[in-house]
Amino acid sequence: MKNSSSKRILKLVVMAFFIALQVVVSRVVSIEIGNAFRLNFAFVVVALEGALLGPWAAATCGVMADFAGYLVRPIGVYHPGFAFTAALGGLVYGYLLYGKRPMPWKNIVTASLIQVLFSNLLLNSLWIMSFTGNTYLQTLALRAPVELVQAVLKPLILVVLLPRLVEAVERQIHLN
Repeated sequence: MKNSSSKRILKLVVMAFFIALQVVVSRVVSIEIGNAFRLNFAFVVVALEGALLGPWAAATCGVMADFAGYLVRPIGVYHPGFAFTAALGGLVYGYLLYGKRPMPWKNIVTASLIQVLFSNLLLNSLWIMSFTGNTYLQTLALRAPVELVQAVLKPLILVVLLPRLVEAVERQIHLN
């Protein structure tokens, strides 16, 4: 793969694969707890997208996966705020992890904490509040315990898994 056209096509194919993988992991292989919580491992796919594809491609993957996921398995009404949160996740992981080899564990932890505490807890609570009828503080209070547990678990999982996954994918697919 030497010319730029072939590399662009490869990147688009990889993006399509990650979008499909993210939809399956987030919508099919997930555990739902009530209306406000869904536990899954899609965050690993999002971090992998950011580390391998960069911030803008990962943000695009996030938006496309959010929309495709809603088409595949709608949960409630579609809210574009969740697509914004998904794009933000790709941007954060991409800016902090793309092109950094070996990946600094501090960057992995920082990206994960920004994603969990800012995007998932603060922003997603705002979107959820808009269709549940609860106040923002009520929504935060309901979601905070799960998100705080995830603020511990997600960085640990990513510090262990992500460098190995990135290395394995880069051995097979040469995006740069």
